Amino acid sequence: MSKPVPSAREAAIEELQARLSRITRGNGFNTDAGAQICLMERPVFGPDDPPAAISIIIPEDSPDPRQREHVITVVQFTVQAIVPAAVEWQSWVPWREIERIIADIKRAVELPDRTLGGALITDGLTRGSTRALEREPGSEVVGGAVDYRGVFGEVWGAP
Repeated sequence: MSKPVPSAREAAIEELQARLSRITRGNGFNTDAGAQICLMERPVFGPDDPPAAISIIIPEDSPDPRQREHVITVVQFTVQAIVPAAVEWQSWVPWREIERIIADIKRAVELPDRTLGGALITDGLTRGSTRALEREPGSEVVGGAVDYRGVFGEVWGAP
């Protein structure tokens, strides 16, 4: 049985997760947010979980309408910094922790290379906006997000 070959999109997501998982104080970052990474969902914090997490959201992609044998697709990656809105520590300031995680995200994602290990074509990743996340009614978490944009190239039928 042969080993599955990941698509460029899968390879990019795995590389993004790997880079973000390195966000620990032991690796020289400001936070340990890389200890909990969620894909396509917001984390729920339990009593034994670290008080910070990162969530990767991938909304709908945008394929170039001029398709022939090759399909060029733009994908947005939204990397979210999520923290509890209130905890029992006196020195805890949620917005400050979010800003530290945002800085860690930018450093972890952007420094190795812009192509996510060769999965992206053209100029590689570009950074979009950095913003606060809207707090949903009743939510116990707050956060911020950084948007990235990447371009994939596929051969028709061979992602």
